[in-house]
Amino acid sequence: MTNNNQGNSAMEAFPIPEGSVLLQANKLSSFREFSINALKQILRERNLTLPLGPESGVKESKCLINLNRFSIQVLTTGITSDEISIPLDNWYKPGGAPQILLAAKIDEENSVVYFSGVLTGPEFKKLVKHRLKNQKEISLPITEFKGGIDRLLGFVRILESTAIPRDSLDRETSSPWPWDGFSKRFKPAFAIPVFTAAAFILGPSIFRPRLVGNIASISLSQVEVQTYTRGIASASPVQACLLTPSFSIDDSRSIPIAETSIDQPIIFSPDPLNEITISKNGKILWSQNGTLDKRIEGLISWPIKPIQAGEQYLLTIRPKGTSMGESANIILKTPSEESIQKLEDLVMDLGDNKSKWIKAINQQLKKDINIALALLFSEKAPQSKILNQAREKVLDRDGCSSN
Repeated sequence: MTNNNQGNSAMEAFPIPEGSVLLQANKLSSFREFSINALKQILRERNLTLPLGPESGVKESKCLINLNRFSIQVLTTGITSDEISIPLDNWYKPGGAPQILLAAKIDEENSVVYFSGVLTGPEFKKLVKHRLKNQKEISLPITEFKGGIDRLLGFVRILESTAIPRDSLDRETSSPWPWDGFSKRFKPAFAIPVFTAAAFILGPSIFRPRLVGNIASISLSQVEVQTYTRGIASASPVQACLLTPSFSIDDSRSIPIAETSIDQPIIFSPDPLNEITISKNGKILWSQNGTLDKRIEGLISWPIKPIQAGEQYLLTIRPKGTSMGESANIILKTPSEESIQKLEDLVMDLGDNKSKWIKAINQQLKKDINIALALLFSEKAPQSKILNQAREKVLDRDGCSSN
C-alpha cells in the first residue's frame, strides 16, 4: 500500500543536547521524578557512591535534596524552554537556603533529561540582588546555569560541605525594574527555530519526533463520491474523507484499498457523515445512519468482532451533502496471518507506562497509522497530557468539506 500519511514538513523535532540522560525507569509521573532518577542513573553509570537523599525529596517539589552533604535545589522545565522558575520558599529561611541550584530540562515523551548546569547560592543571590520584592518565585534564563552535571559533581566531590554558604534572601529588597522585563531581556531570540535549524544542519541523528507534531502530519485519504442523482453536470465533485483506516488509490483498481495490520481499527472521518456501513461478501454486518438534526461525527471503535488474518470487508461511507445512492466504497483487508496485530495484546504489553505508549504510537505513525490511532484512542491508555493533546489534534482535523 502506498503510504501517503507522512507530511514530514509538519513534523516537530528538536536536537537532543549532548550529555542528555535517556531514562529506562517506568511510571515516572512528574518532572521532579525524571530529574532525580536521571541524577541517580548518572551516579550509577559513573560508579560514584555519593549519599543522596532524602527519599521523600523525590516527589516533594519544594524539598531540597542532599548530595554528599550539600543542600541542592532541583529546578525543572521543558526540553525547549529558555527560562526556568525558581520557588523562593527555602530562600527566606535563615540558614536554610540551598547551596546549589541544579537546572534540568525534561522531555517527557522520550524520557530524556538534560542537566543544563548549576548556580551556587552566592551566584544566585548576586543575580537577583535588588530585584526582589516579597516574591514567591522568580524566573531566570536557562543560560545562567553553567557547567552541566559535571560542575555539580565537581563541587560535591572536591569541596567541603561548608565551603558554600546558606545565606537567605531578604523578602523586602526593592526592584529598580520589573523582574519580568529583566528575564525577557535575557531570552535568546528565536530559540526554538534556532534549535530546529541546528537539527537540520547537524543531521537526522539528533532528531526525536514529537507526538503531536507527527499526528498533525498525517494526511487524509480522499476518494471521490459516485453521484447519480445530481442534475448539474458542472457541480464540484464530492469527496469522501477518512483519517483512519487510511487507504491508497490505485488506477488499476476500481475501489481504493485500506490495508490494516490491526484487528480492531478505528473508523474516523473529520467530516460529518450521513451513513456508514460495514459489509462482507455482500451481507451488511453493521451500519449507522445520521439524521438531518444529528449527523455521524467523531470516532467509531471497530463495531463488530475483531478482524481475522486474510479477511476482507467493504466499508461504505456517505458524507453530509449527499443523497441516497451517493457513496464511496473502500475495501478493508488484512495481510497474512503472521502480520496481524491484536489490539488487546499490544495494550497488555504496554501496560500503564506512559512513555512506552507514547513511543509505541510514535513508532507506529511511521509504519501503520491505523495501529497508531487504535492505540491512541484505546480506553486502556494511561492518563497523559501528551496523549490528550494528540487526541485533540486528531479530533480537530479539518476534513474534505472544509478544503
